[in-house]
Amino acid sequence: MYVLALLLVLLGGPQDMPPMDHSMHSMEHATEPAPLEPHTRMGSGTAWQPEDTPMHAVHWQLGKWSLTTHGLLFLVYDRQGGPRGVTQGAAPNWFMTMGTRPLGPGDLQARVMLSLDPATMAARGYPELFQVGESFHGQPLVDIQHPHDFFMEVAGIYTWRLGARTGLQVYAAPVGEPALGPVAFPHRESAADLPMAVLGHHQQDSTHIAFGVLTGGLIAGNFKVEGSWFNGHEPDEQRWGFDPIHLNSTSARVSYALGTSWVFQASRGWLDSPEALEPGQDVTRTTASALFSHGSVAAALILGRNEQEGAHQDGLDLEGTWTFASKNHVFGRFERVDRTPEVTVQAWTLGAGRDLGSVFTLPLTLGTAFTLYRKPDVLDPVYGDEPVSFYLYLRLRAPRMAMEHGAAHVH
Repeated sequence: MYVLALLLVLLGGPQDMPPMDHSMHSMEHATEPAPLEPHTRMGSGTAWQPEDTPMHAVHWQLGKWSLTTHGLLFLVYDRQGGPRGVTQGAAPNWFMTMGTRPLGPGDLQARVMLSLDPATMAARGYPELFQVGESFHGQPLVDIQHPHDFFMEVAGIYTWRLGARTGLQVYAAPVGEPALGPVAFPHRESAADLPMAVLGHHQQDSTHIAFGVLTGGLIAGNFKVEGSWFNGHEPDEQRWGFDPIHLNSTSARVSYALGTSWVFQASRGWLDSPEALEPGQDVTRTTASALFSHGSVAAALILGRNEQEGAHQDGLDLEGTWTFASKNHVFGRFERVDRTPEVTVQAWTLGAGRDLGSVFTLPLTLGTAFTLYRKPDVLDPVYGDEPVSFYLYLRLRAPRMAMEHGAAHVH
């Protein structure tokens, strides 16, 4: 029932309300101090994104609560090339509602994020050449992107103001995201037109669904320093419920916002046996990233490294999207990832999309993308000489909020 209610809210509820009068809203709160974290700077978990990132959401007030709902749904025709290729349909998706209100000397935020992936794609996931991570029926997933769990985030955040630009933050989540890596790929604006997961997901941001997270942070102007105690185990194969909650891993992250268009982060995590099929195999993960958003352009450069038993595997992701004439999108991604310490794969993705109109006020986009791969010759008998993947998709997402930069703050 909760999922149905959430979908109804996303599809039709708040849009029936009159739009916010941002001039009156700004005057009403003119005497209040600016928030320590502008609303548009909040990404996934406690990760930062550029303040200029556009907000695709619906917003309304309920007493002292400022509520926001947003989400994303792809309907994908997925054709993977070569001898390992499979053709299949999939519908990756997520839906999120969060509410913020003043409380004492700070602000309280509650979040619930869900995904219907377990119902909208095959039990093992959707085909994606050279993707790895997690398992199905006790076997490692190879050339498959696993579904996300139904519960992606259930969390509370309290930000306690210490001064005009400083404060302390506590994030607690039965399921959520620790301070490790950049904004996760399902939530990055630079990846919003790309229907497939990042090949370096398990070297960069796979901890975005962790069953058990406690994070403490210090915000000082444009800097944020955080530490997390969390469950480093990847989610199990039972996608509908909660996994056992453990706190067995740690991480630290420092973030810096340069103006309103850039965010940089560096982080390091010590993960306890992340893969269920490799018990006792701990991983040290190091990431660094630069996210950019301004006007109609969003881009990201992300580096990740997993170190395990003296060996390391790297993943590089360079991605971006450009929207022009308000309804046309051109996007791409380049990746270089180690699949084993000896095998490195490169992938080039290029695509384009166009907004067709709206469904229940939600923008509907038709898009297509191609991915070309470069790999060691030793893999030719398995993958063929030059496999090419093809995607055709429809995308629904929440409408873009027409808000001035200063009015995008939640008070």
